Amino acid sequence: DLSCARIRSLPSPYTVCMSFAWYREGGKMTYRLRMMDPKEMRDLLQWLQRLAIPKARKGILYFLEVTDPEQPAFIDFTMCGCDPGVNAVDFLSGILTRYILGHWIYHFIKEELRRAHGYLNSEEIQYLQERIYTEALQVRTQRSSSWASFTLESGWLADFEQQLKRMITDVLSSSADELHLDGLLRFRFANHLAELREFMHFAVDDYLLSREYEDYVDLLRYFLETTPISPIVVHVVTVGEAARAFTDDYAPFDVSDVREVATRTAAEELHPQDVLMSALIMRSPRKVVLHTDDVEFGFAKTLVRVFGERLTVCDSCPECDVFVAAIDKGSPSVYTSI
Repeated sequence: DLSCARIRSLPSPYTVCMSFAWYREGGKMTYRLRMMDPKEMRDLLQWLQRLAIPKARKGILYFLEVTDPEQPAFIDFTMCGCDPGVNAVDFLSGILTRYILGHWIYHFIKEELRRAHGYLNSEEIQYLQERIYTEALQVRTQRSSSWASFTLESGWLADFEQQLKRMITDVLSSSADELHLDGLLRFRFANHLAELREFMHFAVDDYLLSREYEDYVDLLRYFLETTPISPIVVHVVTVGEAARAFTDDYAPFDVSDVREVATRTAAEELHPQDVLMSALIMRSPRKVVLHTDDVEFGFAKTLVRVFGERLTVCDSCPECDVFVAAIDKGSPSVYTSI
C-alpha cells in the first residue's frame, strides 16, 4: 500500500519547502520530510524531538533519522506501534498546521517587518515580531486589541487554522502527488495573509506614535526640570480631550503670555492643550492638582507623566464642583477652551 505526497515552495526569505513520502512496511509508517533551508530543517527536527514525548503519552510513537543533525538534508519520520485508530493523514496535516502557525508565520512576520520597515533596528523588529505574533495568533479568545488601531476579526485565527488543516488533508488524501506549501499559503490564503500584513502595518504605526510620544514627554520633562519651581498651585480639570486650569483661589490660570508668543512664532494656531502645557512648564508650579474623569487618557495622562511627584490626582474632592461651576459660568461650552 503505497502513497506519496510532495510539499514544495518557491525560494524566498521565509519560504519553507518540504516533501513527504510515506509507505507501509511491517506495520510501520515512514515519512520523509525535506526543507530547502537547512536551518529550517534543523529547527523542524528539534521541534519534532520536543513533540515526541507528549505524543508518546497519547499512544503515538515515532522515530527520527537524519544523515547529519547539524545540516539535515531530510528527516525520516517513522510511525511505529500506533493505535490502529490513528489516521496518518490527519496526524500529518495536524503537525503541518501546527508548524505553519508556530514557525512559518512567526518567521513570515519578521521578514515582512524587515522588508516593509527597513528603518527599524534589530531590537525593534524583535519586539514587534513577538508582540504581533502574540496578538495575532496566540490569543485564541475574542480579540479586540487595544494595542493596534486595526484589529483582526475575532474568528481570523480559527478560520485560518481550520481551512489550512482541511486543505492539507484534502491534498494529502487525493491522488495528487504535489503540494506547493508556499503557493498554498500565498494564493489560497492570500486574504488571511493580507489581513495579517494590514494588522502589522497598523501595529508598526502605533509603535512609532508611541515612541514619538515618549520622546515628546522626555522633552517636556527636561524643560520642566530646567525651569525654577514657583510657589503656586495649579488645578487642572480634564474631561475627555478637553482641559482647563485654575489657580488655588479658583481664578482662571493665565496663559496669555504663552498664547501671544505662540501667535507670533507659529505658522498655525497652536492647540489649546499645547498652550496650556507650555504655560504650566513656564510657570513650573510646585504642585499640580488634577481633576479628571480618566487619568490614563489624553492630556491628563501626559500631565501625570511630565509632572510626576509634583502632581496629585483628586478623588472627587469638594473643589471639583467649584471648578466645574467656574467653567460653566465662564464658557458657553464646558471644557472646550483654556
